[in-house]
Amino acid sequence: MEKITLPNGARILTERTDFLKSATFGVWIGTGSRHETAALSGASHFIEHMLFKGTAKHDCAALSEALDLLGGHSNAYTTKEITSFYVRALSDRMTDAVELVSEMLFSSLFDPADLENERGVIEEEIGMYEDDPEDLATEKLSEIVYPSSSLGRPILGTVRSLRRLDREALLSYMHSHYTGANAVAALSGNFDRAAVDLLAEKLSALPCGKRSAVREAVYVPGVFLKKKKYEQNHIGLLWKGFGQEDERRYAAALLSAILGGGASSRLFRRVRDEEGLCYAIYSFSGSTEKEGLFGVYAACSRENEKKALETAVREIVRIREEGVSREELERAKEKNRTSLLLSMESTGSRASYMARNELKRGTVPSFEEVLAAYDRVSEEEIRETAGEILRPEMLSFAAVGRIGEKDYYEELLRK
Repeated sequence: MEKITLPNGARILTERTDFLKSATFGVWIGTGSRHETAALSGASHFIEHMLFKGTAKHDCAALSEALDLLGGHSNAYTTKEITSFYVRALSDRMTDAVELVSEMLFSSLFDPADLENERGVIEEEIGMYEDDPEDLATEKLSEIVYPSSSLGRPILGTVRSLRRLDREALLSYMHSHYTGANAVAALSGNFDRAAVDLLAEKLSALPCGKRSAVREAVYVPGVFLKKKKYEQNHIGLLWKGFGQEDERRYAAALLSAILGGGASSRLFRRVRDEEGLCYAIYSFSGSTEKEGLFGVYAACSRENEKKALETAVREIVRIREEGVSREELERAKEKNRTSLLLSMESTGSRASYMARNELKRGTVPSFEEVLAAYDRVSEEEIRETAGEILRPEMLSFAAVGRIGEKDYYEELLRK
């Protein structure tokens, strides 16, 4: 990997693989919903949408056609902390890809008529997620556990906050956050020097600015209940985990793999295979820059809900109190090792890995370093991690569907 730091602080990371016929190029900006004020909630995601709506050179239709003519894949996304725009295309189209993405970044029009149309599109997107029971049971819960932090606000904003965002507010936010110190570009695959030189020229136009700083959000256990006429009830359990700066995140990831990370995991085998109480059940461990969350999700019928929840909680208590076996830990390490090595075969994954680590940590650990960190985790560390994370007093709970009342679930969890 090679790194270029421009005078304005923008960084370009390149990783060349000569035998490929394609490459992935993208720009990652260190801004997301956690960097927004309450009045600007949803601004990062709104800007992401608007950059596809037309530039000084291409109107919306022409821009879409130009991106399609690259013949590969182009997209963007916004998270709590990052906004990304990326293109995967054949090697001989990389300079075209750099040209188009740069055009979107520097000369998007934010036409008022397009802005109103896209506001409606995002409102529909909010409605779509509101109709997704899994999203309600997990994402909504992860929002309410940070009641005093912007980390608890939805990435999309709300219908109310969107209606306050006008052209001036979006452009002002973009100019404040789309800066050199806050931008990392990455190229992975087969590309020529012309694409790198062009990228350096384009990104040099960003103002210097400064990196978006964040305060650690305080986790507060919460409950989210919503009655919906779904065929199944959707259950979420959530605890405070470890952030990206905490080395214990590797043990948390392995703990998740053992508890609910696949068909051989404890929850899947016990709740689904042995008891037949549900179709979907899994655990997850996720990190933002300073915070982390550890959770379990399950979907089951109203009739099976009580037994499924009791069975899942017993497995959670057991892993907290008894730890894991050597065989389970080695299986989890091999699973994570395989997943990481398979991701290395994707130029998109490699570009994203480089950019996100550089943006958030200022360094890019080698894949060998990451594998070594997983290998160092011991059975005792897994037990300590389970004891630290899976504390009853830190449990948050969500239920969506044909659900009972709050005291019903509180009594269930107490048992």
